[in-house]
Amino acid sequence: KAPESVDFGSGKDQRTFKHRTVDDKTPPFCSPNPIGTPVREALYDKVLYTYANISHADTFSGPSLISLNGETIGSGTPLEVEAAIWNVRQLDKARQEVGRPEMCSHNIIACAEKTGAITSAMKQEFGARPTDGLLNGAIAELKVDYERLRKVAFLRQSSHPIGGLYGPLMGGYAGGPEGTAIVLAAHHFLGLMAFEAHWHDSFPIHIHQVNNTSTPLLWLLALVGQALARNTHLPIMTSCFTARANSGL
Repeated sequence: KAPESVDFGSGKDQRTFKHRTVDDKTPPFCSPNPIGTPVREALYDKVLYTYANISHADTFSGPSLISLNGETIGSGTPLEVEAAIWNVRQLDKARQEVGRPEMCSHNIIACAEKTGAITSAMKQEFGARPTDGLLNGAIAELKVDYERLRKVAFLRQSSHPIGGLYGPLMGGYAGGPEGTAIVLAAHHFLGLMAFEAHWHDSFPIHIHQVNNTSTPLLWLLALVGQALARNTHLPIMTSCFTARANSGL
């Protein structure tokens, strides 16, 4: 049976992410994060602390990292492993210093792409906790590869909450908002079957505008969200990406 809820964190910082129905009166689960946003090393801690310190946050996560010690981080390189470990240490330091030491990160590593680098950093001596989670992203549209399945092989033997991450492209193979809505709904079942996901995060996005806050995409998100809320018991959330100029971070 697919999970109806998932626990994050421990002690006084434990939070439960539950399935919500349409017009549900319970407060929504709040997981603020700048995931996917690359920042410079000098600003990384400041961004982490900002999100960890949000009073309504049930969980938090960090941004991506452009470089470490002046060197650009490349996928599959030894520096990627170093960056992943550094990421975990800085994140744990942030939650300690804002007074929420047992608060969970729903995606504790945002500075690495390869499974080997990620699993190398998922150790308690670096600051990772058993209740910290990881996201596993599907490839648009409805595809997985061995890299993602390697992550599944690790996560299903661990205590870490597994999140499925889905970003179908409106204007791509799925077509307009109607077709993309169908593909987005289908991604959630892909996440259950291929990733054994405990919870689900989606960010359908415009293929050219690279945002999902336009009217067609907001309609799409509302439609799929209500369909899943009415017909499943899955814990689901949506990440919104607004149109923005280059921030220079």
